[in-house]
Amino acid sequence: MTTTSIVILTINRLHLLKKCIPTILENTEGEFEVIVWDNASTDGTREYLNSIQDPKIHIIYHDKNIGLNGYAEAFKHARGEYLVE
Repeated sequence: MTTTSIVILTINRLHLLKKCIPTILENTEGEFEVIVWDNASTDGTREYLNSIQDPKIHIIYHDKNIGLNGYAEAFKHARGEYLVE
């Protein structure tokens, strides 16, 4: 059972994702998932996320920037008992 869902909302922050995701995967213990909501990035974010081969990472691509509303949409996909944003 997934106990924690970590939600990352992004748009054109590839340089930060390249630091954030490996740090989460290397330093988080227990059962968790990472949900990345991409608000229509155009900076190579999609290509980077597609290159990640980890079953704990769930990626949702949105076709336009819906701002912070992306959190509410991403939370709908969360399976964890706890949410972290």
